Amino acid sequence: MNDYLAFVEVARSILSERPEQAFAELGLGELLSDPDSPEAEFAGYAFLEAQGFSGATTAALSRVALNDPVIQGAINGRGTLPLALPLEDVGPSVWMVFGPPPNEVLVDIPERGLVKATCSLAPDVRSALISDSYAQVVQLDSTAGSVLLPELQMKPLRPAITARIRFGAAAEILGACDRMLEDAVVYTQARSQFGKSIASFQSMRDILAWASTERHQLRELLSCCWSLQPLRSPDVEIAAVAKALAGHCGLRIAQLTLQATGAIAFTAPHGHTGHNRRILALNAVAGSSAELQREIGAAARQSGTVPSLFSLDELATSLGGS
Repeated sequence: MNDYLAFVEVARSILSERPEQAFAELGLGELLSDPDSPEAEFAGYAFLEAQGFSGATTAALSRVALNDPVIQGAINGRGTLPLALPLEDVGPSVWMVFGPPPNEVLVDIPERGLVKATCSLAPDVRSALISDSYAQVVQLDSTAGSVLLPELQMKPLRPAITARIRFGAAAEILGACDRMLEDAVVYTQARSQFGKSIASFQSMRDILAWASTERHQLRELLSCCWSLQPLRSPDVEIAAVAKALAGHCGLRIAQLTLQATGAIAFTAPHGHTGHNRRILALNAVAGSSAELQREIGAAARQSGTVPSLFSLDELATSLGGS
């Protein structure tokens, strides 16, 4: 875990100054492709957490999601293309892309496989969705484009891709939560009323304490996830729980820090709106918090059992070696 946190700090410093070069400067492409590197298991997620904190825009989520040797071989030099993710509640032709505005995207289309397709921004739905310079809402024709990896090869890879998307989104949401909470603490300590800092008021301390508690539970769960193999062999059930909790905690922390910060958070120069929009966008793909909670609860009710996500003995052994 210490290595993970150290990587987050380094990534934060680079992303704050040179976001466009951060992925290359950290050597993440080579690191993620190295099957013998223990750091590869967490490096991509650490980068995404740092990206959530800094508010930077890269296509790192797509690179982590598609980190499979079969897929990387099929992409063959197109690793900078972002992965378009479906927005099922909007329509079959509307997709979300995380990263710089694209002209071409990679898209996983059932019955076809992994496809390279052209796309365009979707102005008719953009205003109704949570999107910004990082989360792009695009339209594309799912019947067009060239197939890079056929359905027969792509189908068995989908569960792991979805799990990596969920882990990556959870990590990035955690980073955004860190930033919103940090900004709220700084603001409340600086602002004074009745001759003293508003951070000293009990009601404000309660708000920030609840936000800190939400963040703590998310960080502790993800710390357990990073001690496993979340990149090469991601656990589908654990990934769903992590994404569900991340969405819940992210939305809750956004609400609490907005309450602590007040009207200034609605102004353009303040970072709260951008981080909140990022959380909303990340929560909307690969299963929202509400959807995943319903699915997890329905599965538990149908089976009559609650799955054991972690073995304490295995977790202690893993954490002891990190």
